Amino acid sequence: MTGYQAATNLSEPAPVPGPEGQDAELMPVFLTVAVRTSAGPGPGPKHLPRAEAGRLVAMHHAVPGDRPPPNWSGPVAG
Repeated sequence: MTGYQAATNLSEPAPVPGPEGQDAELMPVFLTVAVRTSAGPGPGPKHLPRAEAGRLVAMHHAVPGDRPPPNWSGPVAG
């Protein structure tokens, strides 16, 4: 073990490496709920790393693109 790994408590989660390669590309999504993201809180349009955007879309907290869904009547944060 070297560096940070040797100094951590075993009960703490392992550090997650930063985005690399294709995941580093930002994807536009429109957040339909007030959720904290790496680009700030929602709702409203955000540009997020692909993995984060995909998780939010899968959880139905966001839709792909930078526009709200047609049936959405919530506030739009700029």
